[in-house]
Amino acid sequence: MCSVEVPSTSGESNGVAIRARVDLHTTDQCRCIRESVTKVKGQQCQRNHNVIVVGNSEMSKIFAPGAFFSLETTDKTRTQIVINVDEFIEKELKEVVISLERSSLGESLSKTFTYTGGVSVIAERKKVEEVTLDNIQLTFKELYMSRADMWRYRSRLINTCAYLDKQVCFHDRIQSTLFV
Repeated sequence: MCSVEVPSTSGESNGVAIRARVDLHTTDQCRCIRESVTKVKGQQCQRNHNVIVVGNSEMSKIFAPGAFFSLETTDKTRTQIVINVDEFIEKELKEVVISLERSSLGESLSKTFTYTGGVSVIAERKKVEEVTLDNIQLTFKELYMSRADMWRYRSRLINTCAYLDKQVCFHDRIQSTLFV
């Protein structure tokens, strides 16, 4: 999952702010299509992509997979989240389109980004040190977890993004709420 809700900071940034449009997608409608491999040409990718960026060739260097970006909405709410780019698709478009998976955002953030034409945001590249969390508190309701389950859950959360009140599912039976 790739969204961390962070407070607004007036600190330094690592690059230029870029205007983009955010759309939501579900895993069933993943826009990642592998055209280069003839074996799977035209078939949808089997991986789950939480954040897919579509833009022209100039943007491919900026929105490289693994890069962290702060997205701030331009409307009155001024919501700010941090994303980790999973995939970049090169297409000739006038604007950059950032596609976020609806289920990975949670209900409260999904409502922010559910406008028909997409939501205009300002994307700003961030350093890993600026967005890294040192401590996450998990709460489990009416559930016993063994030490092995805790380690599997921990390894599942490493190198992902988190945000307040995020519902995390693990093995389709364990649910928890993250409090950052």
